[in-house]
Amino acid sequence: MENNCFSWLIIVYIIMLFGNENVEVSRVYSSPGETYPATVEVAIGSDFNISCYMNRRAFPGKNSSHLYFVNGRTGEQVAKEYISIINNTSVMLTIRNANEQQTEYRCKCGTDAIMETKVFVGSPPKPVKDFACRSYDFEYMVCNFSKPSNPVLTQYNVTFYIDSAEYQYQPECSYDGRSRVVCNTSLANNYRPRVELYHYIINARNSLAKMIRPQQFEINNWEIMVPSKPGEDLRIEELSVNGLTVAWRMPKWEDYRKSLKWEIIVQPENATALELPGPERTHGFLRLQITNLPYAYWHYQLKIRVRVKAPDAIWSEQFIFPFRTLARKPDRPPLIKPGSFYVDSQETRVTIYWEELSPYEYNGDNFTYTVTEVRRGGKIIDLRPLQQDINLVTFIWNKFAQYEFEIRSRNHMGTSDEGSRLTIYALGQRNTKRYEPRAVHNVYHADNRTYTLSWSKPLITEGLENYTVYWCYPKRALSNECKGSMHFQQVPSEQLNFTTDVQNALQEHTLNLAVSADYEDFNTGLHWTDCTMDVNSDLVKMDPEVMAISATSITVHWSVERVCTSILDGFNLTYCEVSKGEMSAENSTCLQKPISKIIHKSAKKDEIGDLKPFTSYKVNMLMYSRLKKGKISDAQLIRTLEGTPSPPRQLQVTGVTNTSATISWQPPSQPNGHIRKYTIILNTDKYEVDSSVLEYKLPNLTSFTAYKVYVLAHTVNTSMPSNDVHFTTLIGYPSPPGHATTTNNSIIQWTRPQKPRGHIEFYEVAVTQMRNDVVIKRRLSIVIGSETACAFKVPPCLGPEYKTLVEVRAVNVAPRNLESTAATAAAAAAESTNKEEGGSYDIEEGSDELSCVSSSLSERNLKDLKRYNENRKYELYKSDWQNTATYTCSSSRLSKITTIALLVVAMSLGIMFALYMARKKYNKMANINCTLPASLETYFSKEGQPATLNSSGNYANNAGGRVKGLDITFQRSVEEQWINSNRMHEFNIRNEHHHLLSSLGSESGYLAAEGGVLSTSLETRNIEDDQHEREIGMTLPSQNSNDSSMNNITKSETNNELLLDQYIKSANSDWQTFTDSPRNENLVTNAKNTDGYITVQNLDLLTKPRSNYNQDYVQQYDLEKLSKNVPTLSTVNTGYVASDELTNISKIKSSHVNQNLNNLNMLENSKCEGTQSGVGNGATGVISGYVTQHDLNIFAHHQQQQL
Repeated sequence: MENNCFSWLIIVYIIMLFGNENVEVSRVYSSPGETYPATVEVAIGSDFNISCYMNRRAFPGKNSSHLYFVNGRTGEQVAKEYISIINNTSVMLTIRNANEQQTEYRCKCGTDAIMETKVFVGSPPKPVKDFACRSYDFEYMVCNFSKPSNPVLTQYNVTFYIDSAEYQYQPECSYDGRSRVVCNTSLANNYRPRVELYHYIINARNSLAKMIRPQQFEINNWEIMVPSKPGEDLRIEELSVNGLTVAWRMPKWEDYRKSLKWEIIVQPENATALELPGPERTHGFLRLQITNLPYAYWHYQLKIRVRVKAPDAIWSEQFIFPFRTLARKPDRPPLIKPGSFYVDSQETRVTIYWEELSPYEYNGDNFTYTVTEVRRGGKIIDLRPLQQDINLVTFIWNKFAQYEFEIRSRNHMGTSDEGSRLTIYALGQRNTKRYEPRAVHNVYHADNRTYTLSWSKPLITEGLENYTVYWCYPKRALSNECKGSMHFQQVPSEQLNFTTDVQNALQEHTLNLAVSADYEDFNTGLHWTDCTMDVNSDLVKMDPEVMAISATSITVHWSVERVCTSILDGFNLTYCEVSKGEMSAENSTCLQKPISKIIHKSAKKDEIGDLKPFTSYKVNMLMYSRLKKGKISDAQLIRTLEGTPSPPRQLQVTGVTNTSATISWQPPSQPNGHIRKYTIILNTDKYEVDSSVLEYKLPNLTSFTAYKVYVLAHTVNTSMPSNDVHFTTLIGYPSPPGHATTTNNSIIQWTRPQKPRGHIEFYEVAVTQMRNDVVIKRRLSIVIGSETACAFKVPPCLGPEYKTLVEVRAVNVAPRNLESTAATAAAAAAESTNKEEGGSYDIEEGSDELSCVSSSLSERNLKDLKRYNENRKYELYKSDWQNTATYTCSSSRLSKITTIALLVVAMSLGIMFALYMARKKYNKMANINCTLPASLETYFSKEGQPATLNSSGNYANNAGGRVKGLDITFQRSVEEQWINSNRMHEFNIRNEHHHLLSSLGSESGYLAAEGGVLSTSLETRNIEDDQHEREIGMTLPSQNSNDSSMNNITKSETNNELLLDQYIKSANSDWQTFTDSPRNENLVTNAKNTDGYITVQNLDLLTKPRSNYNQDYVQQYDLEKLSKNVPTLSTVNTGYVASDELTNISKIKSSHVNQNLNNLNMLENSKCEGTQSGVGNGATGVISGYVTQHDLNIFAHHQQQQL
């Protein structure tokens, strides 16, 4: 009743609003029209109306009779009986007793749609039926449910309370358009982990009604709890060959009020799983101890999950922990039976078979079988196997000897403790044929897929205990070798047949079978089956093997030793090509009709030729006889090897620029393998790209250069070249002109660029005039490209700050692509660059004083140049500038002269300095004089009298004569000289030797003869004249410098040198006397070996004293030996004798003065010559205050004469 009233009200409203004129409707609507209402939501079984109004202006010439409705979901037009016309522009659709639906009703006029109304026919909110919750490890609770199906949009609201319904909480729920609602209650949303019961309330409402009574659900938090994944912080506490102990943490163990149920499984690889009890909790850890695992060094998986003990509890996520037990040596050897050997037909080789261990019995890596002992006639021999495989070993065999073999298992941990032993008796000592099973046949039963082995008794059965039957899967084409382990079973001696177990139809294989007769102390070994003699029996299924594969052929071989060829007619080999994606041979489909080959019955192999490279083929074969065909072999899927691909196709070049080009190609039509790469050959260059690349941009090309390019494809071989493409790169930037020179300061010449990269249309010659490096004037001149010179007038010199720079560059011209925006921008930039360079083209000949003029330009040249520079249709490629000349106004000639003059002056100064240093050195060497020790100067008087200082500052002897070589003026008293001498000693204490010898120019400080031999006498002479010693002590010369004793004596005059020369001659005379003595010959030799100097050690040999010498100075001990009557001397600086000590000696021995003076007169005529090395300048006693060996020589000489 309410729906009818509602419909009539709508009709009255429409009549009142639009019933007057159509013009009013047109005034109201500015669109094609509309439907009313836009959305309809009603309950199932209700009626509803939809009105549609059209705009007459939008549909001229049409009225409401052209309006109709279409169901938007089904696309079907609504029947006209449901539509009523209200006026010329309006219609109404009435649907009664509507069923459940969700669709759209679209009002249309002709083919044009006006508007649509969405319709939802449903029901009031429906109750939720699958509300469920899960808690996760006391951290949060997740609840979810499915919204009941209802076309009318229904809103749901979920709340929960714990203790009182007055305090309800709102979980986080997803009320989006999905059909399933998920609510999350976390600690932040009032989730309380230790509360057991939760009460959830669901309210629902839609436009039709509101749920009268909210739904309530009681959730037990503890029973729905899902523990976290176990195994946190798991650690291995113990690992052995057959056990494992692990421990892990479970942080919330105490929170689980309901006890936990554990599921612990140990899964050995390829074996049955083991179930274990739950762990024990100790010290905060859950500990699981696993023992008695079956296999050592085997892979296991420990799987753990847990749940609470509740009816609907959910298991936690499973924790999987892989582990491997420790290794140990194998537990047992392979199994061998007494007849597990086979003697070949020539009776020279024996093959031993055994039953292999299962992989889980290997117990370690590098598992193998080894023959640990071989005995022949009871003695161990070293017999190496000819062949060894995983299940057999072959040895050379002598049938007249008895052999014993021991075989063990071995891995990386060692060899098994036990070994299997096999005894092969001497078969040559009896007729073995009488002990062999006879007529061994093998029959295949196709109905139950079994094999039956039958045989006859041996001729001799005495001592026969039983038979052993052996079987294995044969190697292809090798009937007497096993693929995999051999199996065996003993049968009683009365049984003469054996049937194998039924084979799986999906895993059916051909079997090799053999039998041996086991006697009490004898065995003839294995006897394989003969061929099948019964022509009515089923022919066995063949098992061909692929022997060789090439790119175009497949070679197959097979064996039929168990079937007599006499009953065969031949073999049928069938093959066909299959698609590359095929993985299973059984399910593969041939692309063409299979090809069959009939092969002769005596053949053992066949080659299938003319095949396609890298193509999959399905191959199978069968044997056939006159009466029947054998079972077809299992199909084999064989793919030929890769071959040479066909050439790449459709090579083309695009996008050619002056530096690059792009090439593209298609892959070979017949790849004949995996295309690994492509090789691009560009002239002499080579580029390699990946097989997925079919387009490549050639980089770094040279402008305006002709190229030839082609592509090669590579599998395992290289294809023939693709079609070659020739192209030329565009014009580019040339290199600068080369070898630019000037001639007579007026002609500028250059050579063409080494890399023109174009036609070189013209050259630009820039003449720039600068002042203080600032451009004041610049002129660009044009030289046509065929010329390489121009005339240039050098500008006058206006001042030193002016200079003129002449440069040249080459220019290529190429048409511009005006369609490119970038090219237009580049043209504008190039034009701007020309303007920024300053200056302009000098096209008119001689238009400026800075012009560089070449031959006259033709009118065509002038027109082209103007067009190039003014028209944007051309691109100018200009090289870098080449500097040809620089003209400056400075006096370059004067500058060169100045530079040369400075160099000459510097060299002159250097030569003068070198001459000066050479002269200085020469003078220094020429002024070397021979200086005697001060204590001996008194000996060199004219008449042999001691020299004294006269009023003129020279030394004179007692006869009034002037002493030669001692013309030195005293500057201080004798006492001051001694003080200076002591000071000099202290100054030179660090390097006494150096300063003692500084006046001599050598480190010895001793006189040497001309030939390098000591020039003084080596005979020791005792000076006992005290007066003479006092004279020696008083005649010390003065010292004016602390650097060298050279300052003690002035330059020697001729008379001084005469005295020294006489002294040396006298000394040489003594030396000659000394050397004549045979006793002293060795000493002379030693002196020669030391460059002519005599050491203290030689002096010790002459004078017979024994003392330790230090730096060749004379010590007190030595002096006392030379002068026994001299009192004990005081020492200065570690025992050396000073000059003043000698003075004291001279006082004590005054009685010998005259004698010593006479001896000194003998030295008066000696001549002392200074050598360049400084040897002989011996005033060292004065310098240091010590007595040197030279002084002591003279002193000893006089002492010796006195004695």
